[in-house]
Amino acid sequence: GYYKFRLYDGMEELLLALRANGIRTGIATSKPQVFMDHIAKTCDLQKYFDVIVGADADKLDSGKKDIIEKAFNLLRPQGCEKPLMVGDTKYDILGAKNAGVPSVAVTFGFGSIDEMIVAGATYVAKNCEEIKNIVLA
Repeated sequence: GYYKFRLYDGMEELLLALRANGIRTGIATSKPQVFMDHIAKTCDLQKYFDVIVGADADKLDSGKKDIIEKAFNLLRPQGCEKPLMVGDTKYDILGAKNAGVPSVAVTFGFGSIDEMIVAGATYVAKNCEEIKNIVLA
């Protein structure tokens, strides 16, 4: 699956707009860090994200909360003072909720929007423009 990865439509523009507005961004994924490092290098993701955090190889069962907290702890010294998790599964939303972080559930991706709403999503966005409006508000 390394070479099947691609950004969703509108995501590059969103990430560039966030960067232009001084917003720090990161990836917090349950994929093992070693796989995420390979994907990031292959797809040149470092130009969009300040940090990329995956699961530790020896703690693949660690919860999403821990991964989200690690990503935000790395972003905080870089100027991230108001964290926000954007996710496409209920695990993203639950991890954010358990970390005390507001979340945006996106209607595109892998998860069910109903599950993410039940999980406690703070916001819902149906496209990248809506994500940008939430982040910049």
